Amino acid sequence: MARAAEEFGIPYFHIDLSVQTYVKLLESFLLGRGGNDVVYILPNYQDADATIYLLITDSYLRAIVFGELDGDTVDRIKDLRPYPSFYAVIAGTMEMNTILQKAIDGGLVRKPEKWNLLFTDLQTDKYTLGDDFPQMNRLVLDSNTCCILLQQRFPCICPEPFDPMDAHLQNVLERIVQWFIKDPIPLVRASNCTPESQQPELLEHAIAAQKKLMNEIAAMAEFWITPESGMLRPNLNLSIISQPAYQNTTSAAAQPPPAVTIGNVAKGQIVLVKNESLQPSKRFFRVGTTESIPWAYRKRDPNGNILRNSTTGEPIWEGYCIDFLHQLSVVMNFDYDLVSPRNGTFGLRDADGKWDGLVGDLVVGEIDFAIASLKMTAEREEVVDFVAPYFEQTGILIAMRKPVRETSLFKFMTVLRLEGGGEAPKALSGRTLVAAYWLFVVLMLATFTANLAAFLTVERMQTPVQSLEQLSRQSRIKYTVVKDSDTHDYFRNMKNAEDVLYQMWRNLTLSSGNDQAQYRVWDYPIKEQYINILSAIESANPVTTAAEGFRRVNERLDADFAFIHDSAEIRYEISRNCNFTEVGEVFAEQPYGIAVQQGSHLQDELSYFILELQKERYFESLTAKFWNNSARSQCPNTDDSEGITLESLGGVFIATLVGLALAMITLLGEVIYYRRKETSRNFIKVAPFGNADKPMARDGKRIALKQKSIAAVKHLLDLDTPATKALRGTTTTVKINTKKEKPIPKEITIGNKFISAAEKQQKLSYDAIMPRNAIH
Repeated sequence: MARAAEEFGIPYFHIDLSVQTYVKLLESFLLGRGGNDVVYILPNYQDADATIYLLITDSYLRAIVFGELDGDTVDRIKDLRPYPSFYAVIAGTMEMNTILQKAIDGGLVRKPEKWNLLFTDLQTDKYTLGDDFPQMNRLVLDSNTCCILLQQRFPCICPEPFDPMDAHLQNVLERIVQWFIKDPIPLVRASNCTPESQQPELLEHAIAAQKKLMNEIAAMAEFWITPESGMLRPNLNLSIISQPAYQNTTSAAAQPPPAVTIGNVAKGQIVLVKNESLQPSKRFFRVGTTESIPWAYRKRDPNGNILRNSTTGEPIWEGYCIDFLHQLSVVMNFDYDLVSPRNGTFGLRDADGKWDGLVGDLVVGEIDFAIASLKMTAEREEVVDFVAPYFEQTGILIAMRKPVRETSLFKFMTVLRLEGGGEAPKALSGRTLVAAYWLFVVLMLATFTANLAAFLTVERMQTPVQSLEQLSRQSRIKYTVVKDSDTHDYFRNMKNAEDVLYQMWRNLTLSSGNDQAQYRVWDYPIKEQYINILSAIESANPVTTAAEGFRRVNERLDADFAFIHDSAEIRYEISRNCNFTEVGEVFAEQPYGIAVQQGSHLQDELSYFILELQKERYFESLTAKFWNNSARSQCPNTDDSEGITLESLGGVFIATLVGLALAMITLLGEVIYYRRKETSRNFIKVAPFGNADKPMARDGKRIALKQKSIAAVKHLLDLDTPATKALRGTTTTVKINTKKEKPIPKEITIGNKFISAAEKQQKLSYDAIMPRNAIH
């Protein structure tokens, strides 16, 4: 239209009375922050249409425009991929409160620093969310805007209400009318709407007069004319209210610092207060990840409950990949959100060729890139791209539990058996046999020693399996994998390869051609171990998660269960669990890599910064953090070179001590028993006859020892002879029963001469009493 007006010499003025002026000013502010994309939210569809028209004709930003924010609009904004760098809301104060509250309730305001608010009125004192979200950048009409548009000196009193667009229209019309009166221009009189070529001087005059007027208007303070569009816009001076640059907006303070005025935006130019600066724009990415220890996992409390961020309500992630991602966000200056796949984990392709998991999210654009323990496979490279590997080659490894050895102080008894024992024989022949048997025992003692040493040594050196091949050849140890994992796919593919190779070999050998005769052999040249391995895995029921697999291994104390899984994860568990050990060598090695969308511009950038981090040896320190073997130093000593230990033969010492204690107790009992027996016996003291006339006591007691001895002997001989006892000069006669008919025993000799009774009767023992003096 402007070109047609110029051809006809018609004055044409494009006056902006819509939201476009606000959009243009806000765009200048966003460009100053380094933004390249934005989501505009307008209060109605009329303003949305005007904004779209401006974006089509005169804009440097990639933008999406929404009007009348509601529940459906909130969901659509949430589903935007990739996330926008900024959100921009242009509305009056009351409308601004309503829009922001809906955005907050809908969960859109997760990063307040990305929100930019432009108020189109002077009632910003009624804004209710300023204290809650000081991180939001606000552009408000400065108080001198009213004075400029009303062509009054500052300070001035603004009428209530004040509409800047009404004042702007009045100023434009006033300038045009004054110009038309001062310098009239000819009118078009052609009825066919064609320019009058016969008056070119009049056309040139009209064009020159309009340009002169536009130059005069552009020099006035109340107007803003952009050279590229020629649109007459009002000079709206906007104050920038934001947090000061020296304030750390990411600090963990309970209350963020208040926002202050840091500058102004006027005629598309940003003027900042001294020592202030605009916060630079950060790119924002949706990063996909999935749980796999220690790469990425949700933080949990001791009860196993997932811990969440108090502000956003999202799970808190930890792990090798999470630390790596944070470092990337620092060196590449971007913000991110962690996103878990809605279906699947790493990515599997179904029969229709559709992918789930992280690979599927990349294919449909749900995430910008994926960082996890994602292996670079040929199938995945068909639909996504991988950057330079960030981790050393990883593969598949076998994890088993260390067998729990039986510990007992009487372990030496395990080599003994109940056979060979019994009661001691009583016959002479039996005793002779026992004597010969003890000779046999001497030889068995050496056998026992050798057997015991061999038993303990065999137990110490016993290892169930040492490789995948040995594992496949036995049936005692069960083993499994994570269902539908990369490891599971590996064994499936190897089994399929064995099937195909067998079919090819069979077809080759059964052919009747002469050339095929050289391939005919009796035995099949390829081992079919993966067919057996996959069958054993399926029979053992693959686990759903790696944690379940490690739990099953830990529960089998006899070390009769193995878990085949990613080598890095197995070594991580071994470094933190003393019960685990790895078996064999790593096989089927593959690298880990970050996956991006095919053709993504992030591929080269990520590869560059990964190489830079490798130069700084960052990955070595990160590996040491998660695969630190310091926990192994706390494990009990299980050195196999110990051999026979005190713990194995401790029962021998215990048995010896128990026997010694029993012997001491028995000895004490015997001593007590025989002492009591000796005390209960009656002893008769016989004094020598030569001492019969001597006193026996100090107190004057005298005993006729001679008479007493004679009486005692007669008593022993049962003679009827009274025993006489003298006590203190008194003689007491004791009558003894007499048995005269009883002869004197031959065992007793009475007289001056001692004659041994054994000389007469050799087979009898004797008692002899030889008194010194005669009895009568």
